[in-house]
Amino acid sequence: MSVPAPHGGVFVAFAITNFGGFLLAILAGTVVTTALVIVLKGLGRNADGRGGKEGAEVQAAAAA
Repeated sequence: MSVPAPHGGVFVAFAITNFGGFLLAILAGTVVTTALVIVLKGLGRNADGRGGKEGAEVQAAAAA
């Protein structure tokens, strides 16, 4: 796949030589980015599903 245009964007779509490969690359990037966002957002959650300071305050109040 190659794009002879020196820049990207919608207006150079006609210059893509392997459009199937281009779409596959966009799809793969979307899947990987979505998976990383889901994993990274899940790392910030506590056992009760609340994240950040709010979850820590609720757990501290429940322990007292």
